[in-house]
Amino acid sequence: MANIMNMSESNLYAVFKKITETTPVQYLNNYRLSTASERLINSNDSIANISESAGIADQFYFSKLFKKKILALAANVQTVNKKFLLKKGTVTDILSHPF
Repeated sequence: MANIMNMSESNLYAVFKKITETTPVQYLNNYRLSTASERLINSNDSIANISESAGIADQFYFSKLFKKKILALAANVQTVNKKFLLKKGTVTDILSHPF
């Protein structure tokens, strides 16, 4: 891709990271996990088939990436909820919030 854009690989990496706020590998893995998530929810395919169709041949590596992503999402949700709690102050406020 760098050759097509007439750039060095390191320059392309820096530009990509600046624009997307992630590395090319992280971006690709996020895309793969996103498409795999859809299939996990909407199909009865095996983890091996889903990971392979998402471009990750090793289902154990896929599971590791997926777990890492889910834990990161859970931590983000927890942080957001804590900020909301501090702002509102009570559990009743949170439960009555129309999400």
